[in-house]
Amino acid sequence: MRMSGIDIADRNPRYWDYDGDPTLLLGGSVEDNLFQVPDVESHLDDLVAAGGNYVRCTMSARDEGDVQPFASEGDTYHLDEWNDEYWDRFEGFLAATADRDVVVQVELWDCHDCSAAAWDESAWNPANTDTYTAAESGLPADHIDREDRFENPFLRTTPALDDNDIVREYQERYVERVLEATSGHDHVLYSVENETETAPEWGEYWARFVRERDPDALVTQMWNAWELRHPHHFRTIDHPGTYDFVDVSQNNFREGVEHWSALQACRARVTDPVRPLNNVKVYGSDAMIDEPGGDIFVGTRDGLERFWRNVFGGCATARFHRPPFGLGLSDLATTAIEGARTVTDEIDLFACEPHNELLEGWRDTVGSGAQPGAEGRAYVLANPGEEYAVYVPRGDTVTLEADVSGLDCRWFDAEEAEWGPTESAGDGRLDPPGDGQWVALVQ
Repeated sequence: MRMSGIDIADRNPRYWDYDGDPTLLLGGSVEDNLFQVPDVESHLDDLVAAGGNYVRCTMSARDEGDVQPFASEGDTYHLDEWNDEYWDRFEGFLAATADRDVVVQVELWDCHDCSAAAWDESAWNPANTDTYTAAESGLPADHIDREDRFENPFLRTTPALDDNDIVREYQERYVERVLEATSGHDHVLYSVENETETAPEWGEYWARFVRERDPDALVTQMWNAWELRHPHHFRTIDHPGTYDFVDVSQNNFREGVEHWSALQACRARVTDPVRPLNNVKVYGSDAMIDEPGGDIFVGTRDGLERFWRNVFGGCATARFHRPPFGLGLSDLATTAIEGARTVTDEIDLFACEPHNELLEGWRDTVGSGAQPGAEGRAYVLANPGEEYAVYVPRGDTVTLEADVSGLDCRWFDAEEAEWGPTESAGDGRLDPPGDGQWVALVQ
């Protein structure tokens, strides 16, 4: 166990330790490749002020204003030479997050860099480099449509797949340079890729590659499948020797009780050994509703509820995805982060477990044929007999089937991040003081 920085919690390995103390990681940010953002320190200060301590960092260079990792002359990149500005940005970002005790989840590769305009402009594209040709590298020099991004041979270079040592030599050199930058830091987690559908052997190669160079590294893979029972997810869940934790971000496309129940089914499978479940992306924003295809992200209210359900569902992390796909570090996001931090600081979080069976009328909907989008009336995180936290997303009256006589119920307004009234828990009937999102602490 590490004595400083990030590690799987000793007391409850479903969570993370930071500097030896168990902690809940909460976050949100304006962008995913945050090291490329101007004035990133001010952005981090806003996050910390809200109670946040967790950000995502894709090693991507596809957005306007980004710089590539390699040196160039005009439009031609030299893969044998580094662009110091790229690495200075990354190393400065790592230092800034370390100074603020903000944990960084670094993603080495992003499939979206392998298609459309991103591939057209990529330094790895043989059309844009003098290091290799299309014929030598086996990489396409022309445009790749978004739906074909997983077929880009750039994502198949490892020995068990295409064994493309010409390109892999430069990929390995690049990952080693990332690890050189992170080597002096103990606040970094690693994900091989972003929402991938590539062959499992790709991720497994890079997970081993990272761990061989840093035995203390903590690594996962983020799959694209929304369904956490997809065989891809089992390659992470069932192989703790390869992956140290499980990223369940894509479950955040699901709604209501289906979102919760799928998470609990996954959590029940991650038992040998128990490991953290991370949400580095929580989707949901009204800004996407009217965009072509944007309805899959659903709205702002759903994003907020997913965030809170992840916290109450026993996850180790919850971070709002960047706009417009998520709420980023908007006012709504910072209020939710502040609220979740306030609530969880008032309970012994790491002694609690999800306990929705304590709700009157609760039934688990996984495999039950319930319609997607069915709304749960409340979600329970509890240490039965000691304390109960109940998240009520839409102001419904609910009943705890537990002996809470003599205990107080403190209400917390999750939409304003402020405490409401205190009353007797009585016979377990919990009636929120108003509409909207509320949390009841029965202690």
